[in-house]
Amino acid sequence: MPYNAEPGNVAHVVAGVALTHGDLACDQGFCGVAVKQAIPAADAARATRDDIAVSEPYILQITGVVEAPRAGTLASSVKGDLVWITEADNTLATSAASGKFVLGKICSLPGERGTPSDKVRINLNIKV
Repeated sequence: MPYNAEPGNVAHVVAGVALTHGDLACDQGFCGVAVKQAIPAADAARATRDDIAVSEPYILQITGVVEAPRAGTLASSVKGDLVWITEADNTLATSAASGKFVLGKICSLPGERGTPSDKVRINLNIKV
């Protein structure tokens, strides 16, 4: 009998570094968009309600298309480039190295199909 405890394509992980809900992240070998699950305390400041603390369980949305800033190593990227994410600090790169995992492939550049001028879109479903 098949077993599927997930309502979608997500991974339950624990934060290795501090995050904010909606950040691109990599933990425990999974890469995607961080989704905060813990309910903040009623007296928590609004500015910290989206924070995901180190060692806090959260969910990674591991499929779909996401936007990332066209800055740093992605500034000169082209359509079809693979994007890696470093697990230690969640920085993005366009080259493989130890401690990096494939996030996905760039599918839209700024100005294409409504992509903002300072963003690229990455398809998380394409890893090769």
